[in-house]
Amino acid sequence: MAVLISQHEVPSAGRKRISLNGSIGTIVLLTPLIAFMSFFFFLPIGIMMSRSFYDPEPSLILSKTKDDLKQWQPAQGLPNEVIVSDFAQEITQAEKQHQLSKVGDRMKDRMPMASQLLRSAATAVSRSSAISPLDALVRSDPAWRNVNTWSVLKSSLSSVYPDKYLGALDLVRSPNDKIVPVDDGSFVNLRTFWRTIWMSGAICLACLILGYPVAYLMCQLSPSKASICMTAVLIPYWTSALVRTTGWIVLLQREGVVNKVLMALGLLAPDRRFSMIFNMSGTLIVMVHVLLPVMILPLYSVMLKIPPSQMRAATSLGAHPLRAFATVFVPLSRPGIAGGVTLVFMLSVGFYATPALVGGAHGTFIGNIIAYHMQTSLNWGLAAALSSLLFALVLGIYVFYAGRVARGGKVFA
Repeated sequence: MAVLISQHEVPSAGRKRISLNGSIGTIVLLTPLIAFMSFFFFLPIGIMMSRSFYDPEPSLILSKTKDDLKQWQPAQGLPNEVIVSDFAQEITQAEKQHQLSKVGDRMKDRMPMASQLLRSAATAVSRSSAISPLDALVRSDPAWRNVNTWSVLKSSLSSVYPDKYLGALDLVRSPNDKIVPVDDGSFVNLRTFWRTIWMSGAICLACLILGYPVAYLMCQLSPSKASICMTAVLIPYWTSALVRTTGWIVLLQREGVVNKVLMALGLLAPDRRFSMIFNMSGTLIVMVHVLLPVMILPLYSVMLKIPPSQMRAATSLGAHPLRAFATVFVPLSRPGIAGGVTLVFMLSVGFYATPALVGGAHGTFIGNIIAYHMQTSLNWGLAAALSSLLFALVLGIYVFYAGRVARGGKVFA
């Protein structure tokens, strides 16, 4: 009996040792990929997101003022002479070092004229050494007699500053610490977010309507003909973005090919020519053209796995071919529909180049607003907040899709 037990235990231990070695080997093989993703993907994204709520520079520039104002509360009235004196010294030094604008940029989220207010205060303090610092500040601007001004200064000197997310949602914090909509009522970010979402949904629907018949046709063709169709489908991906966009501009502009063909057919008068470029129409058309292969490929891969015998069985039982297609084939292709819609939507919400080239003023996406704040306004905190909200949206869609698939693949059920 002992001999029999040992004969059964030795192979089991061997299998465990082999399994352990296999796990270690897998980890070793994945280490370069993990390191690459950590340093060149996760770390940059983490640093970008941290800019949306963490910025210690203003607190370092006015460090004494920050420490003094920790003990001060707006209910006490104006700060005492020590706080005002330290503040006057620090803003004078910061102005000489050309760093005062960083504090002004932080404060202008709540006070639009904060940068000018600080510069005037620094100039007045440096020129009025004979009077008290508070009197010098008040001479530069009466706003320094208002407790709300000091309250805004105190809150702006915090290293953790989540108000950029309010700006991303077109909200501001008033001097009395209330969250209110932007004054001008433009709601640029919210409008662009909404435009990005609904246009991405429209692009998904258009790609599904156009791509489903193509994928179905490719499944019915022979392998050689299907490969030719696949090559034609992938041509937009192989074409340079600049060449592709230039071609659509030539086709869709007022003097383009589409208008000329319609006029030649007598369907359009010369004074009725229209432009389908540099607007929402141009963005939709070009992005559908670009993302159509992303919809077709998942559909085609799923449709290939559907046994033709299922359709034949449905028709042999008396179902009309159209009814058999709707009740048998379409439900079986649901994973391909879910995968294609998810991929197209996740890609389209983050598009930047195509809306920038053909979207005009009314066809831009949130990616264009993020690029503007990164490159032109240099408001990196707001750009990071917008990017974080967009990342949360895409991550939420992916988690929803992955969760439904994990529960049985019925994404749209």
